[in-house]
Amino acid sequence: KERVGTRGPRGKLGVELGAHHPRVIVHFDHLSIRDGLSQAVVNAILQDHHGFMWFGTQDGLNKYDGYEVTSYLADPDNPFSLSDNAVLSILESQTGYIWIGTGNGGLNRFDRNTGQFIHFYHDPDDPSSITSNNILTLYEDRSGFLWIGTSGGGLNRFDPKTEQFISYQNDPSDPNSISSNSVTSIFQDDTGTFWIGTEGGGLNRFTPGSVSDEDMIHYL
Repeated sequence: KERVGTRGPRGKLGVELGAHHPRVIVHFDHLSIRDGLSQAVVNAILQDHHGFMWFGTQDGLNKYDGYEVTSYLADPDNPFSLSDNAVLSILESQTGYIWIGTGNGGLNRFDRNTGQFIHFYHDPDDPSSITSNNILTLYEDRSGFLWIGTSGGGLNRFDPKTEQFISYQNDPSDPNSISSNSVTSIFQDDTGTFWIGTEGGGLNRFTPGSVSDEDMIHYL
């Protein structure tokens, strides 16, 4: 489902002159449900290369062009709609797709040319599928691979060309495995090293192409 709403007045930045020195007064501009936002809990924010703002809420995905808000909602009668209204993470890839991580609907790829959402779900019978439908964070590396942090399924690497997932999960018997299966943040530094933030397992570091791609260094 898609709906459009308009927004309210713009905010201002003012200066109030005091007895000794000026005091800056900041007026925050508000974008609310009255202006067309689908829901008041905003989990993720993205500005795409066209300048549009995207907001992930607990009840839908929103695109804002500076004047109007367009909302994208799950529609059980439309297989190409958003898979789940709880949007937790948003990313624009180098190829221009908008990727959406949801609370219970897996990973979505939005093609703005067709207006369609393609879904990637966890399939327990397919080891190359994503390991969890609860997506907490998204990151694209310099090679174009998509890295997905999940709740309960660890870290996933997605190859957009083959549409296959490789997972990195905690193995209590392997001290070099990722320290937690709940991955909340991902970053690749200038040396190519990945830093993985987890819930309850501290920080992990690993470098693809090293002695073992699955060897993680833990910082608890």
